Amino acid sequence: MMGKDITRFHALLWPAMLMAANLPLPKHIVGHGWLTKDGEALSKTRGIFIDMDGDIATYGVDAFRYYLLREFSFGNDGDYRPTRLHARYNADLANDLGNLLNRVLGLVNKNFEAIPPPTTPGEFDDEVKEIAQTTVDKLDEHINVFAFDAALETIWEFVRRINRYVQQTQVWTLAKPETKPRMGTILYNSLEALRFISVLISPFIPATAEKIQKQIGLADFDTVAAWGRLPIGLTVSRGEPIFPRIDTQKEKQPQPKAAAKPKQKEGKETTDLVSFADFQRLDLRVARILAAEPIEGADRLLKLQVDLGTEKRQVVAGIAEHYTPEALVGKQVIVVANLEPATIRGIESQGMILAGSGDSVVLATLEEDMPLGTQVR
Repeated sequence: MMGKDITRFHALLWPAMLMAANLPLPKHIVGHGWLTKDGEALSKTRGIFIDMDGDIATYGVDAFRYYLLREFSFGNDGDYRPTRLHARYNADLANDLGNLLNRVLGLVNKNFEAIPPPTTPGEFDDEVKEIAQTTVDKLDEHINVFAFDAALETIWEFVRRINRYVQQTQVWTLAKPETKPRMGTILYNSLEALRFISVLISPFIPATAEKIQKQIGLADFDTVAAWGRLPIGLTVSRGEPIFPRIDTQKEKQPQPKAAAKPKQKEGKETTDLVSFADFQRLDLRVARILAAEPIEGADRLLKLQVDLGTEKRQVVAGIAEHYTPEALVGKQVIVVANLEPATIRGIESQGMILAGSGDSVVLATLEEDMPLGTQVR
């Protein structure tokens, strides 16, 4: 693996030298891209750098690894944004994975002395098992082509499915004697899914994988991604959250009292003008819509997957009454890229698509295609 600017030497000259010496050739030559920080090139003189030590101290090594592998397409350039690291940490790690583990362990501790046997199959069980195997198959395909971001997204689709499984079955309502065997089956499947997930994430975030297996009662780390290996009768130990939520908002410092403003002369109107400096803070980028789908229960909303060149994001847009999903795929649009992520109808939106609204909604598009990620000013 090497920087992308020197691949031609290692892909042409170095193999020729090895062939001349009758030495074995490399099986893969992989070139990595460059990192920028908040849209700007790293620079010592300008003080633009990635505070890796500070971010690791705040979020942990595994969260830092997860962000780098999940946020950027390996081989392409990537724009490192601390706000995106924070959003990924709270949404993917703390909410999706951490809360799932805490919730399932809490229900087991409250209702059973140990991991219960799966004696009473029911709705959604077979689907969960099938998705587990499908996840492994997809993962192999992604890893073979170094698509680590797609590999992690595949794993997290399974994580989110298990969250829905717990919600769909309403397992917390099944503690009555007549339904407790079904409750035990659901909790066993959920714990087995967490063991399964821990195996899949171990190459990416190994310390987290070990913590999960210890909390579900496994003394030795199980490396086999095959359904049904979790022993019954193990005692689970609900420890500290593996990813406690982090609030990076600094406490507001007391501000000195502002001097009294002179009264405005009568007849002088105030305006809502935005300063040029405030406008420059907006990071508008060219993106392409890769996929679009409706959101259940929200007639006006669409969930979009957009490509910003250096990264792919999910954006929720209120344009479903004016555009069909099929008509959007492939369009170049303008995205507000530095907008704080928001959760809309339970779905994280990582930006905003620009559009004009009146009697109808029209997307702000470009007269000609431009490179993805181009800054709009």
